[in-house]
Amino acid sequence: AYPHLIGNISIWGTSDYKTAYIQTIIHIQKRIIRLITNTPPRTHTRPLFTCLKILNICNLYTLRVCAEMHPYIHPTKHLNRPDHNHIYNLTSQMHSHNTRHSHKHHLFVPNKSNRQDRVKTPATHTMDYTTERNTRTWNTIPTELKTIKSLKTFKTKLKDYLLEQQSQTPT
Repeated sequence: AYPHLIGNISIWGTSDYKTAYIQTIIHIQKRIIRLITNTPPRTHTRPLFTCLKILNICNLYTLRVCAEMHPYIHPTKHLNRPDHNHIYNLTSQMHSHNTRHSHKHHLFVPNKSNRQDRVKTPATHTMDYTTERNTRTWNTIPTELKTIKSLKTFKTKLKDYLLEQQSQTPT
C-alpha cells in the first residue's frame, strides 16, 4: 500500500492535516496501520505510527518534497537529472539586510504581485505554484537539517525529526 500512498505525493499532498481532501487518505492510512498491527478498528494510531516508525501522510509529503528539493539546494557536480525551471534562492542572496530568515537558511518566496508583468501560461502557473509550495515546505524544517549536504544523511535526520514531531502532534 505504501507506493500507492506516496505516488506523486509532492504534487497532490499537503503538510496540513486539516485540509478536507486529505482526510480520506489519512483515514485509509490509519486503517492500513490497524490492519498491519492486527488491532481493533477504534485503536488510537499515534502509538502504532511511533512503534512502527511510519510517517503519516502529511509528514510523508514533507519528507518527499524536501528530499526532492535537496539536490537543487546542495548541488553536486555530476548529477544525471533533467533541468527544470524551479528557482530556489536563499533569502540572504536576495538582499544584504540581516533578517531573522536570512540566518535560518530560509528560501525566498516571491511576492505574487511582483510577477504581474509575466505572461501566464498553464505550465508557468503550475511551476510557480509548485515552486512556491515546495519553498514553503522547505522553510518549515529546522536550520540544522537544511545545512546537511549529504542527501542520505538529510533524509535520515529529517525522518527522525518528523517522527519526533509526529509523536507530539495529533494525527
